[in-house]
Amino acid sequence: MLQSQLALAEDVLMHPEQHTSDAVLAVRVGLQWGGGGPTAVPMLSRLMKSPDALTRRTAATLLFQVKSPDGVPALVGGLDDDDPEVRRMSTVGLSAITGEKPSIRLRGDSEAIENYWRAWARQRGLLP
Repeated sequence: MLQSQLALAEDVLMHPEQHTSDAVLAVRVGLQWGGGGPTAVPMLSRLMKSPDALTRRTAATLLFQVKSPDGVPALVGGLDDDDPEVRRMSTVGLSAITGEKPSIRLRGDSEAIENYWRAWARQRGLLP
């Protein structure tokens, strides 16, 4: 049952233009409250590539909350998102999942923090 609900949620969020704004909002809110836990990580990872910035923000936030190592590649991809909030949530999620914290001297410098995580990902072969 959960898998079919997640598939429906993914379809709505990957194609928001095909649904009413109320339906899209309801799915986002449902995911934020229910999240789907670790079973939702593959779907959330795919949603990080949605054409809709708010959907990508929601996915990044939920990947951060689930704290599954399986979400790391999607959050690394989020470091280069056009939307600054997706980038920010990606850095927060990476820190939460890995337990690593950028130097205190980077605090408040979002570009430097993003670069820290890009370098981290390169060292681990997650980025070219």
